[in-house]
Amino acid sequence: MKNSTPALLVLLFAVILVAVAYLWGSHGLAQMDISAQLNHKFLVAAYVLTWTIQFGYVLRLFIKWRSQKRVAARMDRDGR
Repeated sequence: MKNSTPALLVLLFAVILVAVAYLWGSHGLAQMDISAQLNHKFLVAAYVLTWTIQFGYVLRLFIKWRSQKRVAARMDRDGR
């Protein structure tokens, strides 16, 4: 189970992206003019890209922290 944590985080991230994509296209864009639709879609795309980069960075830090924690535990165990 402890090796599946990154996979679960990636799955959670994918679900969030799918939900954002669904909500992006389903909330009243038909009532806007084409310029407002494009502005809205580019704004949402910018937010999704920004959150993707931030989540990827946090995921990378988590994986690095976990590996360092594992190495420290191994060194502590071997030192005894």
